[in-house]
Amino acid sequence: MSLDVARERVRQDVKHLQKDFPYNCADPHAPEEYKLAVLGEEVGEVSRAILAAKYGQPDEVNLREELIQVAAVACAWAEALT
Repeated sequence: MSLDVARERVRQDVKHLQKDFPYNCADPHAPEEYKLAVLGEEVGEVSRAILAAKYGQPDEVNLREELIQVAAVACAWAEALT
């Protein structure tokens, strides 16, 4: 796991502890459909960043940040399965 993804995982854990999210995707008891919805939302943000770049609003930092969030959510979900 990259350092950026690890930092994002910590950020997500902190947000969960602050009650910003009802579940943490690393929680094996969180519903799978919730985890899928979170992952799908993050992938949607990657799509928006790509489309914005294609149509004249490039934001490579945002795309990279969104990809890191996708990776962190996927890592968290994988952690829940181990």
